Amino acid sequence: MLHLVENRHETADCPLRSEENREALVPALESLDHAAAELGASVEGAWVNPAGHVMFFLIDAPSAHAVDELVRAAGLAGRTAIRTYPVVTLRSLLDSL
Repeated sequence: MLHLVENRHETADCPLRSEENREALVPALESLDHAAAELGASVEGAWVNPAGHVMFFLIDAPSAHAVDELVRAAGLAGRTAIRTYPVVTLRSLLDSL
């Protein structure tokens, strides 16, 4: 099942702002693929809006619980604000009506 993960950080915590912030966040971001594979999930896409301090990840995982475990294993949880949304294709929705 697909999940859209919205990942926000505060301006003061932006990895573009300081070396300390980069050292805290970049390894967590770089470990997402590995952490996903360990949990039977995959990162299908990743996008960033630097000015908005928000990143989006499309994760294919068996459940939202697995996505939660993934962001914790990668080291993002507790460092950034994370929201997870289940994704249903528009065609699936229309077919169910």
